[in-house]
Amino acid sequence: MPEDNLINRLIDQFQIHSLLAEGPVASIYLAEDTEEQIQVALKIFPRNFFPPESLEAINQEIRAAAYLEHDLLVMPYACGLFDGHVYLAMPYAPGGSLRDLLASKKRLELDEVISVIKQVTMALDYMHKRGMNHRNIKPGNILLDGEGGVYLGDIGLPTVLNTVAVNLDLPVPSTPAYTAPEIAQGNLTARQSFDIYALGVVLFRMLTGHHPFEADNVTELLIHHINTPVPSILDDLPDSHPAIDRIVRQALAKNPRERFARAGDIADALTEAQQMSAAQYQAAEGMLPAEKPRLEEPGHSPRIRGFYGPALTLAQLPPGKRRRYLRQMARERRMQARDYRRSTISETRRQRMLIGGFVL
Repeated sequence: MPEDNLINRLIDQFQIHSLLAEGPVASIYLAEDTEEQIQVALKIFPRNFFPPESLEAINQEIRAAAYLEHDLLVMPYACGLFDGHVYLAMPYAPGGSLRDLLASKKRLELDEVISVIKQVTMALDYMHKRGMNHRNIKPGNILLDGEGGVYLGDIGLPTVLNTVAVNLDLPVPSTPAYTAPEIAQGNLTARQSFDIYALGVVLFRMLTGHHPFEADNVTELLIHHINTPVPSILDDLPDSHPAIDRIVRQALAKNPRERFARAGDIADALTEAQQMSAAQYQAAEGMLPAEKPRLEEPGHSPRIRGFYGPALTLAQLPPGKRRRYLRQMARERRMQARDYRRSTISETRRQRMLIGGFVL
């Protein structure tokens, strides 16, 4: 963070007015671009955090990102150096950031969560389709206009910071709470799956009011990302839809291949889950049979796998019958998994015994 008191100071064409936020890597100030006559957010890095030669790399990244034209992307448009500090200028979002909103509300309602995710994923998919990854998705980089509009900021900056850090043998800037397991293991090659995982952490944070993993130090936190199973949001929100929990778990899968292929798929899944009843979700997941028309004999109630009564959802079954039903379904799933493994192993062995066209 800058050591100097920068309030009311003029840096190039930027007149600094106030401090907006302080982060682990830089501080953000509200300033006025005296040439363009607009308010800007000025991101200022600590003195000598990056050497002067990094300016050219940052300028190149800004120029490279200039072809991205999307209403929901907040792009840096200028950078400079003063007194050993590197700064970046970008348009100012008057509504603050998602981090500010979560600091005041702790967690958001599902409608608010879906609204944020929809807009962020639209911006992310636009970037991904053009071969660019964000690499630093977190609430502080999700900006608000105060009227329901959501914007994605810090475009291009994480990439150049990573490149400069690697080239100059400096620490790679990152936000541990939003770091994908593969990054924690040293894989720094940018992939869309990095952004999907970080967005999954943001989703978990918005729904529950806390991060999925917390620790006393960075090393322990990164180990959690690598090894610790993702906690269920149902622990915090027992009345939440189980489909929402499944979506969060998929976004936070340890294996990148098991995550959503597109950021927009998260928004689509959340919207579908919001519109789906619990019974429809359970039927879709195989937890309960889909409801079908049934003939009723006089004096008898419809029967579902040994349970009497018209109820089709687990919540409507008596507790004892509900437990028996779940145990029965669990046994059936285990038997299906066992049969599948046996058939797979048998087929593999048969293939291995095919030598020279003869079955031994």
